[in-house]
Amino acid sequence: MRAAALRRVLVSQDKTTTDPMAVVDWINMFALAVNEE
Repeated sequence: MRAAALRRVLVSQDKTTTDPMAVVDWINMFALAVNEE
């Protein structure tokens, strides 16, 4: 559930973000999804 909510937030964000830590958010989302399985 948390991973799904985080994914919705990440997908809705601007794709051209200049935040270098944005990739870490995607990695965290993946880790949450794996943990929830």
